[in-house]
Amino acid sequence: MILSKENIKSIDLDYLIDEKIKSDNLKTILIVVPTNRKLRILKKEVITLSPRQVTININIETLSTLAKKVLEQSVNSHELSEAASAVFIEQSSQNIEMKYFTNYKGAIPSGTLERISNVISKYKEEGITPNILRREAGELSKSEKLKALDIANIYVEYNEKCFSLSAFELGDVYQNLVNLKQEQFCMDFRKLFEHVETVVIDGFNEFSGLELSLINKLTNTKNLKLFINFDYSAYNSMIFSHLEETYEKLHKLGFNKVEDKSKLGDSHFVDSIKKELFLKTSNKKNEKFNDKLICISAATREKEIEYIAKEIKQKLNSEKIQPHEICVTFKLINNYSSIVRDVFNVYGIPFNLTDRISLDQTLSVTAIISFLEIEESDYYYKNIVRSMSNSFIEIEDFDIDTFLYAAKSLKIIVGRDNWSFNLTSAIKNLELHTENRNTIRIEKYRKTLEDLKKLDDLLHPFKKKLSPSNFVKELNNLIQKLKVASKLLVSNNENKENDIKSLTTFLHSVEEIFYLIESEDRNKTYTLSFYLDKIRTLSQSARFNIKERSDYGALVTNIDEIRGLTFKYTFLGGMIDGDFPTKYQPEIFFSGSFAKNERHHLNEERYSFYQALKSWSKALYLTYPD
Repeated sequence: MILSKENIKSIDLDYLIDEKIKSDNLKTILIVVPTNRKLRILKKEVITLSPRQVTININIETLSTLAKKVLEQSVNSHELSEAASAVFIEQSSQNIEMKYFTNYKGAIPSGTLERISNVISKYKEEGITPNILRREAGELSKSEKLKALDIANIYVEYNEKCFSLSAFELGDVYQNLVNLKQEQFCMDFRKLFEHVETVVIDGFNEFSGLELSLINKLTNTKNLKLFINFDYSAYNSMIFSHLEETYEKLHKLGFNKVEDKSKLGDSHFVDSIKKELFLKTSNKKNEKFNDKLICISAATREKEIEYIAKEIKQKLNSEKIQPHEICVTFKLINNYSSIVRDVFNVYGIPFNLTDRISLDQTLSVTAIISFLEIEESDYYYKNIVRSMSNSFIEIEDFDIDTFLYAAKSLKIIVGRDNWSFNLTSAIKNLELHTENRNTIRIEKYRKTLEDLKKLDDLLHPFKKKLSPSNFVKELNNLIQKLKVASKLLVSNNENKENDIKSLTTFLHSVEEIFYLIESEDRNKTYTLSFYLDKIRTLSQSARFNIKERSDYGALVTNIDEIRGLTFKYTFLGGMIDGDFPTKYQPEIFFSGSFAKNERHHLNEERYSFYQALKSWSKALYLTYPD
């Protein structure tokens, strides 16, 4: 379905875009797509189709990148990362008097904190303010009211912190753009897209309230035509009913249906599922696509991935297809990512896995945190053992076995002074005797004292209060002295690329957060415990994945990432209740009318299935573990 405010009856968007490419006139069109992956793939396609396969001024954006670029023209801001957002939410929660979360005694658990952060981010994107939340709270029962008010108060504190630092989430970017006067918005847009005459918004199914306001602002830009290719059909409510609200909102903004004259249109398969999927229109089965749809059942998830790997291997060997023409997709990819890594490596299948990894699951980051925890815990022996057992920590000639021997023999558990006193006393007592056995023990205790001195030298800068910038400086020095980076570079670990990316992501997140904190008060200094609290929060919140290698391997990803993409073969895995469709688990921190009900959840799951069904051209495999 194509929607527009233009007074025309029909349009062929495919022909329009094709003509722009062939005439090397891409500067006059802006294409907006739903995902960064679609953006990258579309750019490659445009370059391939362009004369001489070279072009400039390819105006392809996502809504978020478009919004950020336009806002940058008139507002100086810093893009707030997930990790920084989580840290600031934590700080905000500590600055208010809790009513609902009182049981946490000032320290909300990291999982709860992450959910609150996600909820507030969603509120921002929908344009739901703290005042709206407070009004909603007045209609709720006592406990729900207290919960809503606590979240609203955290939201207020968080907003004040973000705006004082000009550190914006996506919802803040949208809100700032919507608040711009139309004249200023048009000027900022034209600075970036001076020659654009047509905007095509393609591949979206839902828009937030602020996204709709942004799109409406675009339509009011002079000499600009805008078209939305909206994947919606009123004929099958079992798939599209949750999109009716978005369609009605677009209609109220003045968007009307325009006939789609594209020759491509939907395939017979897509046309059939649009009309018949989930509807009991007939008891007769549609057998047109039997040879294209293959079901595979397996005893376990591991066997399921093995069957997929065998099928992919057979196709790569017998057919003239490239690995990147194959997609393996799941609704809950985290249930399968580790299995895919193991099995695909065994079968020698190149792959691009897009599952995002949390920093606290990587050895290089946990190595740094655990080493700093030695000082924080006052040399608690278990922290020392855990840290020095990490393969990414290297202190020359440090003997962990001798260290453990001394701790066990002298029953030393914690306390830097305690270590020194007990070891020194033991050495003096043993020196009164001359037996060989005592000589060995003396040597071991002296070695432990030497190793403690090595720890002291490395941790000395963190014994005093530091400004955030000085902490970042000392942390970088420590990482260099521990040779974490150099060990990453020379390792033969199959996860080497992940480990390198985790360290760079960690350092970037640390710099961002602590420089923002310092900008609040440049003269303030903090203890190591303060910094470690923030680092532990960011390591649980920050996620990363390695850079995708173009046209390298089979894409292994979640269903949302393949919107608008087509592969020769698609494997849709995890087709069991609980995985897909996922179990309805309401987000308990959404308040009242903002909470998503079970019916809406089920409709979204059906639509995700419909999107996956559209992603193949030769065959679709549906797989599931029994």
